[in-house]
Amino acid sequence: MTVWPSFQAVTGISVTAEWLEEAAATRSVCENRVTSKQSRQPFPSSQSKAARPLELVHINVCEPMQEASFGGNKYVATFLDDYYKL
Repeated sequence: MTVWPSFQAVTGISVTAEWLEEAAATRSVCENRVTSKQSRQPFPSSQSKAARPLELVHINVCEPMQEASFGGNKYVATFLDDYYKL
């Protein structure tokens, strides 16, 4: 069972924990699909800026996918160099 935080970090859709539990029990909706449709509040602005390449790298790792890629991988990672902003 998933425990949802009590604070309002996600906006844009009104879903109760009871509704999600019932939907998951009947498999009428994929929980990841519901949560992926929600939006989050923006992160606070950072005052730190990279002065040279690779000094500050932002990394995001996506949770394991249900289906593996052709190479057998289940994770997706993105890397963002703060210096180039690419």
